[in-house]
Amino acid sequence: MDLYCAYFPPTKELQLWGQQSNHPLQANTNTLPRLMDQIHEVCRRRHLSKRTEEAYCFWIRQFIYHFNKRHPRELREGDVAQFLNHLAVQRL
Repeated sequence: MDLYCAYFPPTKELQLWGQQSNHPLQANTNTLPRLMDQIHEVCRRRHLSKRTEEAYCFWIRQFIYHFNKRHPRELREGDVAQFLNHLAVQRL
């Protein structure tokens, strides 16, 4: 199971990271919202503060850049552990 989806389970309105959506605004298009737009929607739906949303986006970007801009959909649990190790050991 995807770690992000474990904390933010997909809903009927928003399917995360490449899954098909039944959202009425997306019915006419074949493209899904960008990852950060999805994060924004989830944060708004959960009534998180703007600063919390900014912090989430910052760390998600750090995670993506750490793996040379690979989409989180392509990464596995071992990659998460590697990133956390990097933060704990190498980053000061």
